[in-house]
Amino acid sequence: MNNEHEVLTLSEPRKKGLLGLVFSRFFVIVILLLIQIALIVSFNVWLNDLFPFYWIAVTIFTIIGVIYLFNCGMDSSAKLTWLLIISLLPVLGIALLAFTQLNLGHRTIKRRVAELIGATFRAIPQPKEVMEELTDDHSGTDDLARYVNSSGCFPLFGNTSTKYFPLGEDMFESMIEDLKKAEK
Repeated sequence: MNNEHEVLTLSEPRKKGLLGLVFSRFFVIVILLLIQIALIVSFNVWLNDLFPFYWIAVTIFTIIGVIYLFNCGMDSSAKLTWLLIISLLPVLGIALLAFTQLNLGHRTIKRRVAELIGATFRAIPQPKEVMEELTDDHSGTDDLARYVNSSGCFPLFGNTSTKYFPLGEDMFESMIEDLKKAEK
């Protein structure tokens, strides 16, 4: 570095813009909350005679949601949180539970990653002599290498070196030392 007083800083976070807000979970939650408030107000004002039927439907919907929660494999603390949300805001709570359980965006990404792994699975073959060396040293690393290689195209190579940094600050110190040694 030319000046000793120069400080390395992280770049500014990108603004996601209007599309990022519209397709965010926060926006969906706000919309569902507004829909529930609008339903309650509209049923109370315009359909005063049908309001008991609304509460019956909400109660049945809530019971179905609670039964689902008791039977799903979710963590107990998560179940308790969902029960609280559903008891306070039944329509919004059930809609949010369905939204998070369907997890549509994650499924699409997971499917795409699986396709890419399948397409590149054998692009870089695992050297057999490296696996034989690992098997012979009885360190247990060969099992990990086989697992990582079977989940994608991540072969293990010999005669390489890796430096482990338990803290990010250690990595930056090493990077700065390497930059001082650089000729270009």
